[in-house]
Amino acid sequence: MARIIAISVYYNPDYDVIKGLESFCRQVDYTVIVDNSERSVDELYNIIKKTYNLKIIENKENRGIATALNQGLQYAVENGYEYALLIDQDSKLFPETVNKLRKCLESDERIFIACPQRIDVNSATNEKSTAQYKKILTCVTSGSLLRLKHVKEVGYHEEKLFIDMVDHEYCLRASSMGLQVVIVNDALMRHRLGMMCRKIILGVNFYPTNHSAIRRYYKARNSFYVWRRYGLKYPKFVLRAIVNFIIEYLEIVLFEDDKLGKTIAILNGFYDCVRQRFGKKRSSSKTFRG
Repeated sequence: MARIIAISVYYNPDYDVIKGLESFCRQVDYTVIVDNSERSVDELYNIIKKTYNLKIIENKENRGIATALNQGLQYAVENGYEYALLIDQDSKLFPETVNKLRKCLESDERIFIACPQRIDVNSATNEKSTAQYKKILTCVTSGSLLRLKHVKEVGYHEEKLFIDMVDHEYCLRASSMGLQVVIVNDALMRHRLGMMCRKIILGVNFYPTNHSAIRRYYKARNSFYVWRRYGLKYPKFVLRAIVNFIIEYLEIVLFEDDKLGKTIAILNGFYDCVRQRFGKKRSSSKTFRG
């Protein structure tokens, strides 16, 4: 049987992460937690270590989702694992999800990433399909199962993006190399996207995520980077992404707090992408705010 390792990135976790661990730890052979916390969580980890056999890599600072994922993947490759489950601290898998994802990968050597059907706890709408497997272009990181032998070909996550669009850039890079990303519709995962809530205007549903201004900065900067890099090869994807970005901004204007701050953050993100200023946002850098 193939050896599977779970890689979960934590950032200032609370005790609710234990429920997440319970949902997937017994579906894999081993688990690595990469901790980007900026405060001590020793008490929580002491409890976790008493129950689960796992490794914790503590960075003592927020090094970004891309770097943390790469730390876990490097550990997995060095220790001879065949598959790696990437999962967020706020995601919970249904029983047999990992096994269903593994069977999908085993069905075709060119499948690099198999992901579950995501049930967003904040949204009343979720995608449904009668097909067992469906080829897609990109997926979110959480819940995805990777075939590790292809990591040597594709490389690791783009660390200069820090957070946001890291997963989509990685999938687009793999797809451009002829590898496949597949969703397994009977493999299920519960996930929370920001502080999403449902709003209705004139019968139209909106789902504002209420992300902070700094997250809006990263989303804008990294989206612009991905659009420029993959626009010619995947124009339909990029066009849809731009339309969705505009809708998200409309939701900020209509429903969210700190509209001006988030607008300025978005402009700063575009500006820094043009200037090729990536990595973690530095407060001392020149911005549109002056």
